[in-house]
Amino acid sequence: MSQLALSEVLALVERLPEELSLAVFRRYGRPLDVPIPDEAPRTTLGSGNVIVGLSIRMPVDVIPNDYVILVAGSADPLVVPGPHFVAALDVLARALS
Repeated sequence: MSQLALSEVLALVERLPEELSLAVFRRYGRPLDVPIPDEAPRTTLGSGNVIVGLSIRMPVDVIPNDYVILVAGSADPLVVPGPHFVAALDVLARALS
């Protein structure tokens, strides 16, 4: 996923029922160990939960690593690798159709 793809993922999250995204975070989410940059793209869900897209490229990386983060109230943020998040959402969305 590129930075453009992160914005597409956030748009997808806005179109699907919020419970789908939350289910992916409940199953695959892990605690986030780093602060979330203020400039990271984000979307606010109906419940007030915030989904953040984060693309990180370390000096040794050939391509950036993309992550999707859930910030839910005062709970610790949860992170899921971007490709896994998209694949899980896709499967759940297809199951609903």
